[in-house]
Amino acid sequence: SKARLTYTQVWDWLSDASKPPKDQAWLLPNLENLYKLFKVLLKARSKRGAIDFETLETKMLFDEQDKIERIIPYARNDAHKVIEECMLAANVCASDFLQKKKHPALYRVHEGPTPDKLKALQEFMAEFGFFLTGGEDPHAKDYAELLAKIKGRPDEQLLQTVLLRSLRQAQYSPEN
Repeated sequence: SKARLTYTQVWDWLSDASKPPKDQAWLLPNLENLYKLFKVLLKARSKRGAIDFETLETKMLFDEQDKIERIIPYARNDAHKVIEECMLAANVCASDFLQKKKHPALYRVHEGPTPDKLKALQEFMAEFGFFLTGGEDPHAKDYAELLAKIKGRPDEQLLQTVLLRSLRQAQYSPEN
């Protein structure tokens, strides 16, 4: 790597909040191209029905004795999402390569919710006037559609958390 950048620094440059210093100005066109690629990849993933939870990140602040002084919310920006999208693309490429070459590998797989969790989710969401489509076997696209409906609501974080907790924990399997 020829540059060590922070997410905040990159986002400030991409959002025109600030300009890079002269010795790093050469990075901006590359970052702008990467940001354009991110938007294309995100749109394609969204069309496939991928679930995109907007979880609240936290940051711990420590005192001089290395004890937690306080925990504060940490705002994610699109620079974080660019890196996440690149990592997802790299994982997909690695998975495709391993499958084509018939190399054994472990894949991270996500099963749907258990019948009990699905029922509890449906009942909870109905209290807010929402319904998860997909019947007894909802897919990622069904979750993504419901997430889109709750986006921007004051209770979005609560509803998102309930949706996330209804899912089973990811497992690793030799089958993708």
